[in-house]
Amino acid sequence: MYTPGIDYDPNSGRALVVRCADGAEPGSAVVNCPSGAHGILLDPCDHHLTRQFPGDYLSGLKKACAPPLLPQ
Repeated sequence: MYTPGIDYDPNSGRALVVRCADGAEPGSAVVNCPSGAHGILLDPCDHHLTRQFPGDYLSGLKKACAPPLLPQ
């Protein structure tokens, strides 16, 4: 049995697969956010306000969890 781990920060998304029986980590991946500068989008009306593009989370998750990350 395996369990996934998924983590996001403003710059990237990460995925990890751990084998429950012994804690081994057979796969991991890091995907940088493609939008904005380092994943951060500045609001053109207020430069003190930053945003992240939600689509980066979905595309990053798909890429990070794609084979060969997952054990066969």
